[in-house]
Amino acid sequence: MKTPESHNGVAPGKEKSGQDFLRQRLTHFGLTMIVMALFISLLVIAVIWNWIFNWVSLLKGSRLTCIKKVDNEVAVCGAPVSRKKVLNKKTGIVIPRYKCINGHKLPEAHFHPVKKGTLGHTLWVISLLFCVIIFFLS
Repeated sequence: MKTPESHNGVAPGKEKSGQDFLRQRLTHFGLTMIVMALFISLLVIAVIWNWIFNWVSLLKGSRLTCIKKVDNEVAVCGAPVSRKKVLNKKTGIVIPRYKCINGHKLPEAHFHPVKKGTLGHTLWVISLLFCVIIFFLS
């Protein structure tokens, strides 16, 4: 005869399901909501790290190259540029000017963003998979 204390966390009158079994197994392995928060944080970082890096690089003016056409307008210069703020003589507005090491001065430059590689994509997919498993099984 079973006593009310022997229900192993299941309400009296309710059958023990497979989800309850898996929840107990995950808890036994130490997977709690703290671990779930860790996996979600890892997922967020794995997804947005390059967005933040690219945004900061663009604001700093790094990872920019010259877009001046050279060689009969077939290719571009492609040299690294530095950004300076200059006063426009006609309008009196401060505008950015990009100067490359070859001496070209242009009002714009090309930004080269950092893209995620195989490792970055693998990390966020694995984190997402663990989050889904832990969320649905706990």
